[in-house]
Amino acid sequence: GEELAHDMLSYGQKRLLSFFAYADASRDVLIADEWVGGLHHEWLAACLQEAGERQVFLTSQNPRLLDALRFTGPEDVRRAFILCERVRGETGTQLLWRNPSRPEAEAFYAAYEQRVQRVSDILLDQGFC
Repeated sequence: GEELAHDMLSYGQKRLLSFFAYADASRDVLIADEWVGGLHHEWLAACLQEAGERQVFLTSQNPRLLDALRFTGPEDVRRAFILCERVRGETGTQLLWRNPSRPEAEAFYAAYEQRVQRVSDILLDQGFC
């Protein structure tokens, strides 16, 4: 029941409130660029939970975003990531966007299940990044 002035909130608190307001207004799709900046790791988990089953496009150079992701199987891995590759063709070099193949997703998930490496490290080790 207590009100706070906008200038009393930290940068991260403002970002958190903005995200929840945006999520409330957008029931189908969420898009956020450099989204992790200023968010405490517990806030990041709460935001991902709030995103739920919506189509979500999040970008970040910070590996914390990737490390906060959770998977229940290889199909989750296939749905979560879109890979971009540079491919040479008859018309020159093009960008190819794709989800991980089944073998790639299975290898990723096998490493993830071991709980030894963070998601960002698995992606690096397996050449996704």
